Amino acid sequence: ARGIGLLLAETLSIKNVVIVVLHIRKPEIEHPNIVFFECDVSKYDQVQKIAKEIIAEVGHPTIIINNAGVVKGKNILDESEEEILSTVGTNLLASFWITKTFLPEMVGKNHGHIAVFYNASNVRCTLVCPGQVETGMFDGVSCKYPFFAPTLAPIEIVKKIITALDKNETSDILIPYHVNMMPVLRALPGFLNDWVYKMMDADDAMKTWNDTRDKSKKQ
Repeated sequence: ARGIGLLLAETLSIKNVVIVVLHIRKPEIEHPNIVFFECDVSKYDQVQKIAKEIIAEVGHPTIIINNAGVVKGKNILDESEEEILSTVGTNLLASFWITKTFLPEMVGKNHGHIAVFYNASNVRCTLVCPGQVETGMFDGVSCKYPFFAPTLAPIEIVKKIITALDKNETSDILIPYHVNMMPVLRALPGFLNDWVYKMMDADDAMKTWNDTRDKSKKQ
């Protein structure tokens, strides 16, 4: 309901697509093609319950965008149990709960598209792996060498997602270019990997992060 998710909803609604938004609070946009349902997607029971309402009022979804995410800006030793569970629940489990709930209908009809997660038969999958994005989620995060790790505008990602949906093909979206180099870094010996991270100040990037978002809000 914010950042990439909000921009994607706005853009798709213009294409006369009915958008169902799941969030803990109403998005900052109103459009006849955007339908809001209050739901904490990190909770499986809430997803199951709201799914029945969605199917009854709107119908079965043919495209799913798993875009929920939160950031805490702390290392693991400073995070509370509640914060860790919230991060894992929203950033990881929510994709499983949404997909598990709506995928069976797609597989049954042999048609559908899920962005980020899963691929079965004619159900398409688009995996989105962006670098740092210019949204409130990562406000203030620094990069020592922006040339190697440029910050992305949300519209750049939205355009590529919509292109993938229009093509209706399984695809990977890896932007900017340095994201494609991650497998190479993982293949390096441990000491070289550590040197690259230290040179880029990757371990300290979040120290300048500004928590400008309400901690209960999720993108």
